[in-house]
Amino acid sequence: MPGYLSPAFGKRSDEELEFLRQVHPNSGFSIFWPDLIEPLLRSCGARNLLEIGAYRGDNTRLLERYSTLHDGRLIVVEPTVPVSLREIVNRSDRIELFERTSHDALPAIERVIDAVMLEGDLNYYTVYHDLLGIEAMAGRLATPFPVVFLRATGWPYARRDMYYDPSKLPVNGIHANRRKGMSPWSHDLIFNMINYPYANADKEGNPGNGVLTAAEDFIRATDLALKIRTLPIHNGLSVICAAGSPADDFMEEQFCLNPFFIRLLETIEVARLNGIINKLEEEQLAGSDFWGRWETHFHQLVRRIFRLVRF
Repeated sequence: MPGYLSPAFGKRSDEELEFLRQVHPNSGFSIFWPDLIEPLLRSCGARNLLEIGAYRGDNTRLLERYSTLHDGRLIVVEPTVPVSLREIVNRSDRIELFERTSHDALPAIERVIDAVMLEGDLNYYTVYHDLLGIEAMAGRLATPFPVVFLRATGWPYARRDMYYDPSKLPVNGIHANRRKGMSPWSHDLIFNMINYPYANADKEGNPGNGVLTAAEDFIRATDLALKIRTLPIHNGLSVICAAGSPADDFMEEQFCLNPFFIRLLETIEVARLNGIINKLEEEQLAGSDFWGRWETHFHQLVRRIFRLVRF
């Protein structure tokens, strides 16, 4: 029914209703757009945006529309441009495309950037050096450090690296890794679990490992007064901004992330992940060989024991 949303949900504008009809669990940055990203951009008067890691362009569409409404510009950094993204770029005179890595693109940007959407390679080395590059860009252009929206700062990549292509990183920038999946209930990788068959670090939680670890280490190391706030839902979103800035004021007023609320969000996220894991386990039991079924049963047993001990 056009224009209808159950009154069980809060009242929304027609534009938000249209967005909610399209949103789904794999929406990436976009799922945070109407309730956090777009209001924050408006509150601090952001006009010129930078997107690092655009993939198919799902978020690019929203950023381009925002740039048009606010007479701004959008720079997109994506080394491998699929057809869908190229079509978006070609249709707009607001977008400048850098078809190269962030390492090569950031030193070449000459436009003042107000906000950055950062979702490139999900590993410590890349994220840390992207943040260094953003800091250097702001220093070179003599502008404040931009607001940075950083994805994947929750499980599984908050404290564990993932490598699209390990061969493109220096040896000291990668951890031992395998093309196996992950579960929040296991320190070790597990066959056919979440995000298989990407190259995931064997272990999590050690130094120099993970997206959130990289952001926190960068903030500790920089001379700038920066803050980070993290929403531990939908694989995590963090906002990095200068202390005392309009973005900082917005987050302080609108997102009071006290420990009680953080725990609630984490519980909701674990419930979502458990649903994914249960489905993957059922698929494995239906189609795997003896050893695959044994590993799945063992993983389920470990989870049940953990629950008994915990509660």
